[in-house]
Amino acid sequence: MGSFRFSQESREERVWLWEELRAIRGIWDDPWCLGGDFNVTLSQRERSRQGKLTSAMRGFAQIVDELELLDLPMQGGLLTWNGGRNNQSWARLDRFLMTQNWLDQFSGIVQSRLPRPTSDHFPILLEGGGLRRGPSPIRFENMWLKVDGFKDLIRGWWQGTVVRGNASYRLATKLKELKQRIKVWNRDVFGRLEVNRNSALQQVEFRDGVESKRSLSEGETKSLEDPNALGEHK
Repeated sequence: MGSFRFSQESREERVWLWEELRAIRGIWDDPWCLGGDFNVTLSQRERSRQGKLTSAMRGFAQIVDELELLDLPMQGGLLTWNGGRNNQSWARLDRFLMTQNWLDQFSGIVQSRLPRPTSDHFPILLEGGGLRRGPSPIRFENMWLKVDGFKDLIRGWWQGTVVRGNASYRLATKLKELKQRIKVWNRDVFGRLEVNRNSALQQVEFRDGVESKRSLSEGETKSLEDPNALGEHK
């Protein structure tokens, strides 16, 4: 689902918008991307004249966190509006926000600031590498906890991953990075689990097939109990 919003001028319009977004999210749990000119920044850092944190900023930040929306970094320049007296004011008023389940459907999603021909707003573009064939979830394995130093590895990877952005974006990005690191570590330590499982099933099937016809010899029993013999019997 996509929603697009253009500037609201008054406090009342802004409060109405936040309530509208809450209502939409309350009845619709589908993947969601919304974008446009929100006419408010998420923090003082998104303004050239930083000033103080306003109630409008707090309201915007609250709705982003409450609805678990992700704010991707802006490529090509952070600030998207330029105006005011002698065009000395800059701010990031335009952006795309999205839910994690929307982002999971695409690969390489990036939002960028484009050149500004005439308007006081820079156009922004959201683009990506196409639909994913489906996310590959990672399954936690109890055997990982039996490896000495596993918890310390997780802690080090988590603390060593530095991500800039709002809280929800940092969390989602760090979890993705952690997932990738665990996959690589698991492959290096345990090998490919699915291949090993299939080999073990083949081993069991072979044993059951033989035992249904005759008793296993002592050599066959020892061979089937040897983990290095996985996949040798067809």
